[in-house]
Amino acid sequence: MKDAIVYHPVYSQLVRFLNRAQGRDKLVRLAQYVARLLLALDPAQAARWRTLMGQLAMSRKIFRLGKPLSHLQLAAKALDNKQGDPLLRYSVLLRQLGMALYFTHDGLNILYQLKVLTPTKTMSGPIAQRRGFLFWTLALSAGIAGGVYKLVGLAAQIRALRKVTASKYSEAEDKIALEKANTQVKEAVLQLIQDVCDITIPTAGLYGSFTDGTVGAAGIISSLLGFRTEWMASASR
Repeated sequence: MKDAIVYHPVYSQLVRFLNRAQGRDKLVRLAQYVARLLLALDPAQAARWRTLMGQLAMSRKIFRLGKPLSHLQLAAKALDNKQGDPLLRYSVLLRQLGMALYFTHDGLNILYQLKVLTPTKTMSGPIAQRRGFLFWTLALSAGIAGGVYKLVGLAAQIRALRKVTASKYSEAEDKIALEKANTQVKEAVLQLIQDVCDITIPTAGLYGSFTDGTVGAAGIISSLLGFRTEWMASASR
């Protein structure tokens, strides 16, 4: 019985998922936004949920101090990639640069909170946090614009492929291409939903435009979508 569990494919995938820093981060992120939602739903225990939310957020921030490097690498790859639609390429470039700058300022904010850095008139924890939110909003806006543009292009591609596959001249490759395009639409829609949910977080920090309940619910949805992506990635390893 024990061997049947520990060698089960799902168990093995769970081990791979938890061995990945990104996988563990998605679980902690989910708990963080559940706490934020409970902060709005259970005001009697507000102090408890606020403390939990803050501790989870702090732990995540510390472990992603090196995140700007990976986003800079992805930005460089997008810049070097001369194939494909240039508008999609530039949206990816803006997104990755924005995320790199966001994580840079997020890291500075943590260093100020930990008293590693000394605040000045031009830079402090709150200033770094606000600038980080601005860059995060820019990155997500680029992602949303690129996602909408990609979906419009895929919709046109699918219409053309459906006409071909419905004709007597249809080839097997056309049906495969149609299935691939439909899969790309599904993934693009899920990414767009994730980005729209995520953008509530920095805009709430900048302008107070969303309540804790709204941000918590949006964060839960985007965390579950991110969990799905990492879970699928762990299955292929």
